[in-house]
Amino acid sequence: MQRSKRCCKGPLTITELQHKVLLASDSMTAAVDRLAKRGLLVRKSSPSDRRAPVLELTREGRRLAESCFARYASDLKALMSALASKEKTALYLTLKKIGLQAAHMTVEKARI
Repeated sequence: MQRSKRCCKGPLTITELQHKVLLASDSMTAAVDRLAKRGLLVRKSSPSDRRAPVLELTREGRRLAESCFARYASDLKALMSALASKEKTALYLTLKKIGLQAAHMTVEKARI
């Protein structure tokens, strides 16, 4: 549940959310429109930049996000139980290496 509280903390711009969920701009806009229509988030004016609205989860949106992250954590724990401690460590190190490479590639692409 700790992850869900961090994820759902405070409003985000569409661009910030897009970077977190790795969706293309047009897909992100469509997803935000659907979530707003379902009453799961609202668009608000940003106090620091009125040109860039921020998105904030509604109470129902927060409840759903927390429920999804709790389920995800539970499922991941069940999957990981199949691995021995050394296998978990090896998997963690491998995924960390891939994540660092992905971050590096993202920075490089942003420079182009």
